[in-house]
Amino acid sequence: MRQAKNEEMVSFFPKKQAMIVFLIVTLLLLIGTGMSVTIVLNTYYKLSAEWSLAILMALSLLFSFINFKVTRGSFSCANLLKYYTVLLVLIGIPAVLLQDTFAKQLFCLFNLAVLIATFFLVKSKIYHAYIQHQFDLINDIKEAQAIIEKEINRGRSRQ
Repeated sequence: MRQAKNEEMVSFFPKKQAMIVFLIVTLLLLIGTGMSVTIVLNTYYKLSAEWSLAILMALSLLFSFINFKVTRGSFSCANLLKYYTVLLVLIGIPAVLLQDTFAKQLFCLFNLAVLIATFFLVKSKIYHAYIQHQFDLINDIKEAQAIIEKEINRGRSRQ
């Protein structure tokens, strides 16, 4: 642990509330992605189940990569998640109007609610506190690795 600029100790684990918000955002974005792909492919396009699954898997892998970068303290990836959520909302709004049954409209509205909630969670201070903690932690690990490497090199040069 080290002392941060504001004299707080940077621990290995983030605060519980920040971790919970991160996990909720991850879960809601996975649900929102799946629902949005289902809505888009059934409303705008008529693709086979294989293509739908392939697109869903590709988007899920892309989301997982970006979310992994967030766990490493990347604020740019957090902004990317925010824009990704906005894009899914913008794609989903017209889909509500294009549905022919009430059940499909309700499904689209639920998807929009999930995505809007996710957007506000990604913008929250708690989520950004999690990212800042992860950023500080990764920097601490890099500093420790550099110190260890320096000591190893100094020990080798003495021999």
